[in-house]
Amino acid sequence: MRAILALAIGALFANMAGPACAGAAFSPYVVLSGSDSGVSTAACVRIVSEDAWRHLWEQHSGTIRKTPLGFAAQSRPVVDFRTCMVIAVFGGSTGNTEGLRFIISTVGETELVFGLDWLTYQSMGTGDNVTPYGFLIVPRTEKSIRIQFDDRGLSERSENAQPKWKDYHTFPKITLPR
Repeated sequence: MRAILALAIGALFANMAGPACAGAAFSPYVVLSGSDSGVSTAACVRIVSEDAWRHLWEQHSGTIRKTPLGFAAQSRPVVDFRTCMVIAVFGGSTGNTEGLRFIISTVGETELVFGLDWLTYQSMGTGDNVTPYGFLIVPRTEKSIRIQFDDRGLSERSENAQPKWKDYHTFPKITLPR
């Protein structure tokens, strides 16, 4: 499995229940991304408990290759759900996509907004059949969360135009157990 582990370098949060400064940009603590998920349907999932994380990881890792001794090539990352949560984004069955790229996120009074993009590529012939995914490990928050994707066309991208954000999914505000 080709997973990209990018440790996010950014501001530390004073309040672990969520980012503190409204309007401020921040980065996820960790971004995991790749092109071979066992989840073949496009979906966004907010994970706030160890049980939900275990269940989702089992679905995701269904196609992950095994080592010669039978162990999964990648084990489920440990997440402290007292201070963090996971935002999972699955691209479904598609083609020529290496994974998910985190671009930017901001904190609003009532929501967090994540700007993302799929890492796509061109190929000759029929292309590669893939099931891309991304996991964002972020501070635990009750705020609503909006996922946006860069909607620029190929010519706009080649000219390095600014991203054009298009809403993709919104998680409503929730009440978390203490």
